[in-house]
Amino acid sequence: LIYELKPDALIIIGEENYSYYRIFEKMNIAVYRTRIPVYRRVRNRDERRVLRRDKYSEYLVNTSERRISLDEVVVMNNPLLQGQPITLQGDIRAIIQYASRINDTLYIVPARQLNSEMLSVIKESFNVSRIKIYPHDFEKNLYIAVSDGLRDYPGVVTRIDYENRVIYVKTRFDGVVNTVKFSNIRLLEDYSESLIEVKTYA
Repeated sequence: LIYELKPDALIIIGEENYSYYRIFEKMNIAVYRTRIPVYRRVRNRDERRVLRRDKYSEYLVNTSERRISLDEVVVMNNPLLQGQPITLQGDIRAIIQYASRINDTLYIVPARQLNSEMLSVIKESFNVSRIKIYPHDFEKNLYIAVSDGLRDYPGVVTRIDYENRVIYVKTRFDGVVNTVKFSNIRLLEDYSESLIEVKTYA
């Protein structure tokens, strides 16, 4: 990467690798070294969690809701919404809210609690090797990033219109969105984090 970028200078922290990086002086790149700080502040997990909570609050408070069509953007990190949507018919519509498929995996959002017998029937009906089960209403306050291709902007999903493949998002960004990056983090009322668990039935 250094050969490609050809920076004007490099700053090396510590002595360990300084001698190696001096070879770039032959490319007229200035190489400087600095000491490793004697005292480095290392935050523990709880401190990092509090900092993230404060940032969520800062970015997402008093945001407005906007509508984003999933068919007009690139969807990342969510196989349920990236997969091929499945048209649900008959009795299956009473127990599955939404379903999609990628290869031999079925991704579903159940409309009700499903027991192992029901899941076995679903697996056989769709001829898949496994089912990934998202919690009902998993999308509420789901943390995401919306992107214009240059920067990512924080947001939370308020609801998903599965029939029309539309998500409703609260974000400060009001420009053109071309990518939506999902996470498995749901923000609670106080902006603390709760992880979404996707279960597997195989």
